[in-house]
Amino acid sequence: MPQKDTALTLAQAARSFIRSCNEALNGKGFLIPRFPLYALADELGEGFSSCKIAAPEQDGGLFFFPVTLSSGESASCQKLRIVFAELEEPQEAGRPPLPSLPELPHYEGEERFPLCPRVFRTGRIEFSGGSWEVREERWHKLTG
Repeated sequence: MPQKDTALTLAQAARSFIRSCNEALNGKGFLIPRFPLYALADELGEGFSSCKIAAPEQDGGLFFFPVTLSSGESASCQKLRIVFAELEEPQEAGRPPLPSLPELPHYEGEERFPLCPRVFRTGRIEFSGGSWEVREERWHKLTG
């Protein structure tokens, strides 16, 4: 689960991406936002040394930010996804092209992705109907 600044950046990128993609689809389907903007996993390791969130990708009708969590000591990494949109009516629309992200603001001389947050949290998510609750929350602060 990203901390608030990273979550805001992801929400802005997702909103811009969805708007650009819906314009490119021109009525042949549309993207529906998905929440929460969390990377969901059955089990997470511990002792993280890095977190990297890449630019949006597509897998069938799902659009997501790829997340890589690395553990320094064992040099292992875990690949997760932050799903932010789903294509409605993919059978009619086919696989739409991924739009560029021209509307995303850039910092002076920097690209927006990949994001490398130094602070994030993990926890157990419980879904109930249209809402969710975070339990057993744990904050991680990366050094370096």
